[in-house]
Amino acid sequence: MKYILFSLLFPLFCVGCYNEDVLVATERPEFKYSLPQGAHEYDDKIVDWFKRGDFYILYKFEPKDVYFDGSYWIETTWDSASHIYNGNILVEVAEEEFVEEQLMLIEEMFLEFYPDTILRRCMPMKLLLCSSLKREPSSKQMHVYSGYDYLAVNWGNEQIRSLSNKEKLLFKNEVNKTFFKRIYDKELMAISEDFTVLSPYGNRVEKENMYEQGFLKDSYVGLDEKTDWMSYIEVILEYPYTFLCEEPEDGDYSMKGILHPKKDSRGLINLKYEILTKYLFDTYGVDIQKIGDK
Repeated sequence: MKYILFSLLFPLFCVGCYNEDVLVATERPEFKYSLPQGAHEYDDKIVDWFKRGDFYILYKFEPKDVYFDGSYWIETTWDSASHIYNGNILVEVAEEEFVEEQLMLIEEMFLEFYPDTILRRCMPMKLLLCSSLKREPSSKQMHVYSGYDYLAVNWGNEQIRSLSNKEKLLFKNEVNKTFFKRIYDKELMAISEDFTVLSPYGNRVEKENMYEQGFLKDSYVGLDEKTDWMSYIEVILEYPYTFLCEEPEDGDYSMKGILHPKKDSRGLINLKYEILTKYLFDTYGVDIQKIGDK
């Protein structure tokens, strides 16, 4: 009987005493993009931005770099059976002849506003330089698109040489607002508690009394802290300080004069403005009003 029991248990002892080989990490390197991508003078700048901000500026990339969002393929395609466009965007790579000017625009209107520490923390892996960036069926070109692990930026084509100052201003506004939206969607920056205790959240906000409550927009369902914070960021990014302080006309609900006593009768907007701009500068080194004043 003991022999039978030993015979049954012996294989279990062998398994329990089996010594596995020591696990060794694979020698295959982690996937990285190769820089520089070419032999142009602007490639040195691209390599420098990588060293400073730890992100890749790519003017050569593959469809998967744009259209795969981790779960789905988001390339715009035409479905003739249903007569609708599927997907989100349609992208074409930059024309190398215009990359230098495109890079200068991006530096002046975007990257140079932020310290290297913020770029390292908040930039996605890739900044894709595009010659066309649009959603179908609209043929209208977009300035920027925020994707899975990238920002795609337009105007790597001959049009960059004829962009008006107004179009460059729109580019600046869209790129920086998209960047900040990405930052707060991914919770890479915090919201000051001093800001959020000043206005009542969750209640309906009427246009007629939104300013006296410290809000910049009305809302049927009420505002939350993040929406309120982002509304201030978007306004400051888009408008110069002088415009925000100008005296507005009666019945004006634009952003003109939101810091003027005629709109800010209780001083809450000025107080929230000061808290936000000081917080972003002291905590992250970002002078957000400098972007609006550009």
